Amino acid sequence: MFKKLFALRFGSASETQILEACEWDEERAAEVMDIFSEFLSICSKSRIVEKNAIAKKLKDNFGEALDEYESKALLEILDQSISNAAFLLDEDEKYEN
Repeated sequence: MFKKLFALRFGSASETQILEACEWDEERAAEVMDIFSEFLSICSKSRIVEKNAIAKKLKDNFGEALDEYESKALLEILDQSISNAAFLLDEDEKYEN
């Protein structure tokens, strides 16, 4: 179920990116997606939005639980999401009633 929610929120390309980082191990990818969800919750509560601060927070909180490739994939997904946030918000504003 969580895998479907992840794909809906971040897209299947992000899910594939995590699978690749986990060497196509679906169980590990599910664990990494759970870690990512927890990490996003921490960032949201802390209101962290700057890229270097996000990378430091990920390393500080989950550095031992993630390998280099997994961390890199999560940071890339986050960076893509942040980059697209303005576009998505602009689109929503165009269609307000």
